[in-house]
Amino acid sequence: TTIIVNPSTNEQQKHRSKKFHENELLEDLIKILGLDFTKEYKYQHEYDTLRYGTVIGATDQDTDGDHIFCLLMNFITFFWPELIKRGYLKKLRTALLIAEPKSSKYPILEFFTLTSFNEAKIDETKYKTPKYSKGLGSNNKDYTKHVFNNIQNYLITIKLDTKVFGCVRESVGDRRQAAKASSDILSDLIHADRRDG
Repeated sequence: TTIIVNPSTNEQQKHRSKKFHENELLEDLIKILGLDFTKEYKYQHEYDTLRYGTVIGATDQDTDGDHIFCLLMNFITFFWPELIKRGYLKKLRTALLIAEPKSSKYPILEFFTLTSFNEAKIDETKYKTPKYSKGLGSNNKDYTKHVFNNIQNYLITIKLDTKVFGCVRESVGDRRQAAKASSDILSDLIHADRRDG
């Protein structure tokens, strides 16, 4: 999956980095991840200074979760596009609705969109009543274990493509419109890429 972005200019970065330094929550996030506004992370020796080689966003699977992930995605893309090129940021995608089998000989049915769920024909003799799953916190331990045992099947890597217009846009003056645009792009890409039940 490719998320498309427009990198910022150095002047924009300097101005915004000062504002971000004044935000305690962002400062804490930057410290936890080991990010540095003075580094581009273009070279391996810079990349090696990070505390983690990958960041995985495990937000809820609803629209609010998409918005929250987009804030993180836009923040990292704006200041450190080289990290996005390296595949540093990933999104954990879990099902929106889950139908658990009544017997272990049948697979778990996962639905990543309401459309795919509504179009599915679930055999009620083989499956329990499907449950809405907002995110990992609302899942039972069996499904959570299933996700982490097959983690590579649930990750979307965010990549950089500077040739096409994308979700970090200087032309959008309204922050709410920018957030919605980012979320719509992310939602379209995720839903197009998901393996439905």
